[in-house]
Amino acid sequence: MTQNIVLKEISYLRILKILIGKWHWIISGLIVSLSIAFGYLSFTTPVYRCNASLKFEEKRSELSELTSIRNIYERTNKVESEALIIKSRTVLTKAIRSLNYNVSFYKKSNFKLTETYPAKPLTIKIIRRNQRAPVTIFAFQAISHNRFKLSYKDARNNQLDYYYKYGDLIKHPSVSFKILASNNGLLHKEAISFHFNNDTELMERITRSLRIDDHQNINVLNLGITDHNPHFATDILNAIMEQYLIFDKYQRLSSASQTEKFINTLLRTISVTADSSAKAFQKFREEKDFAGQNEAHEYIEKLSSLQNEAHVLSIKILESSFIKKRMDSSGNEDFFNYNLLSVTDTQLIYLITKYNEVLAKKRESEHLFPKQSVFLAQIEQQIDELKTAISKNITSQHEVLIRKDELLKSKTKQLQFKLKAFPSRERQFAALQSRAEIQQKVLNYLIEKKLEAQVSKSAVTPGAMIIDLATTPAEPIAPIPRNTYTTSILCSLLLSAGAILIAKKLNPHIHTREEIEDATDIPILGVVPKHKHTDPLCIPSLHIPECLFSESIRALRSNLSFLATEKPGRIIHITSEISGEGKSFLSVNLATSLSLINKKVILIAADLRKSSLHKILNLTNQPGLSNYLVTETEVSHMIKSTNIPNLDFISSGTIPPNPAELLHSKKMEKMLLTLRKSYDFIVIDSAPVGIVSDCKPIIKIADINLFIIRAGISRHNYVFTPQTLKKEFNLSNVSIILNDFQPDNFHIPYYNSKRSGINYQNYSYRA
Repeated sequence: MTQNIVLKEISYLRILKILIGKWHWIISGLIVSLSIAFGYLSFTTPVYRCNASLKFEEKRSELSELTSIRNIYERTNKVESEALIIKSRTVLTKAIRSLNYNVSFYKKSNFKLTETYPAKPLTIKIIRRNQRAPVTIFAFQAISHNRFKLSYKDARNNQLDYYYKYGDLIKHPSVSFKILASNNGLLHKEAISFHFNNDTELMERITRSLRIDDHQNINVLNLGITDHNPHFATDILNAIMEQYLIFDKYQRLSSASQTEKFINTLLRTISVTADSSAKAFQKFREEKDFAGQNEAHEYIEKLSSLQNEAHVLSIKILESSFIKKRMDSSGNEDFFNYNLLSVTDTQLIYLITKYNEVLAKKRESEHLFPKQSVFLAQIEQQIDELKTAISKNITSQHEVLIRKDELLKSKTKQLQFKLKAFPSRERQFAALQSRAEIQQKVLNYLIEKKLEAQVSKSAVTPGAMIIDLATTPAEPIAPIPRNTYTTSILCSLLLSAGAILIAKKLNPHIHTREEIEDATDIPILGVVPKHKHTDPLCIPSLHIPECLFSESIRALRSNLSFLATEKPGRIIHITSEISGEGKSFLSVNLATSLSLINKKVILIAADLRKSSLHKILNLTNQPGLSNYLVTETEVSHMIKSTNIPNLDFISSGTIPPNPAELLHSKKMEKMLLTLRKSYDFIVIDSAPVGIVSDCKPIIKIADINLFIIRAGISRHNYVFTPQTLKKEFNLSNVSIILNDFQPDNFHIPYYNSKRSGINYQNYSYRA
């Protein structure tokens, strides 16, 4: 006998056959998965996504071209900073309030509550409300055209039902309201649930789903929001963009508004003084009938020029004082427009520009970081340092302006001293005329600056424009029925296939010839197919000779000729690992098959503990082998004739207390030697070798030892028992019979085996 070398190659065709072998598992898995998918789609509220886009650019209106005023509200890192502002609490709160979405209504649809927005089935007027109270869900049911039932749960989770008329005041611990009217379509048809919204709840709903993505290297933001209600998602996204544009424009107007306010303050003061001077000058001319032409004309013009310059200088002094006062005031932080304030110093312009940028950064960050954050503390420190630097710069410039003012006053006094030489009437006229002209020039200058500030405000536009408004999506992004069913089918197939392969891998029983051949080199003498019989007295080899089972027994009978020489009285010993593996049934059929070829056969029931052979042959169990072994009875007295020609039988007899010792006795060997002389074959059905050691004496004597493995019953470790017996008793006549084999695609190996060498499979029956 040559040992086989087995080469295994995975066969995908075999794997497919294995899966098909459990097709009912796959169908059941598909039914379950599709049912789960249907339930998921029925109970899950779909999610929709709306998209919109904003583009950022610094636009200049036609009005802005009329002035040289620079818009100081500019941001660095534009797209990132604007994205943070869009998601700020200020913008989102204003967007929520612009929708006026105070009440959410729901109706039941497909086993779930669906929000009805923008439809409002009920007209509700809120009288009083506590924003901090927990959300209470009210259930509305129309009773008649003027009455309805309102249900809700109290703090103890008790159901409360009340009946009202339309217009009645409904008082709840957290809210008081009136239901004024309902849609006629609700009458006696469906219930409506509703609850009162608060800004915090809606804010969380929006911030969880709002997504902002920017494009690389371009000033475009893509805004997206997901929600169970596509109409709400569309409206809130458009409201967010609109409120952001309003917020952005307001921030840009703050500088011009502050400058205009300062100029108005000066105008109110100067206009009163200028009006008073003009009236005094006009009154002097009328009373004195003075034409204004005199010898002091040249001095008066010089004096007027000096006084005009002094007034302009005084405005600059006021401006510097205004800026310094602003900088020195703690907690007062505003943007400054150095164009409108006539700032010309380059260093001061740089400091004010930097101050405006840091202040804008602070305004943006206040909505994103807590007040005590390190980041805001660093910004506050920068603002304080810039305010200190601006204050020092203004102080030094203020001192220079004061010195210039003192110099102008000195020159003015000199001219006024020279004018004293002229007559009093001429000097008085010159003073009034000079004062009126100077104040009028200053007034005109301030009016011009105010006009520039107004033009600047009118020229301010938002720094962004809406490219695409959000539109209501028609299809949800999740769950998508087609994708859900496809995924469920794929998962079902994968899980079913995995379960089938795992079940096959974890199956502890032997089912095929290949499993035996892979585990041991003990030859397989035959494969006996499954035989379904209901009659316990039926012996297929005799009664159904044309069946596949009988054919396999005949093939087994033929293979026996290769295991033993033609000598009289060959002993065939049949055993198994455990009871129930079919050794008794096979023993009867093999003995019957041998008798049919005119061989004289005797069948011995050597399982002294639990034998059933006498029942199959319809014979009595007494006397039997045990009686022979414990008494002086002759062997011939134990032999029973059967109704099968050439087949005799020795039953097991009375169950003894010591069957192992009896089978080990010399009397057993003597009986077998006696029977050898009278029979061609002695077929011994012994006890299972894996449970007791009763059969071990017979194993040594037997010419052929057949070990039965039953498909679907015998475990994988049973295959090693024949190999153990072979080594233990130094046997060369051990073979395996695979019993009760049933072709099944599920139990075939998932690999192809390529073998070299010769063994008994060449002569055995293959199913």
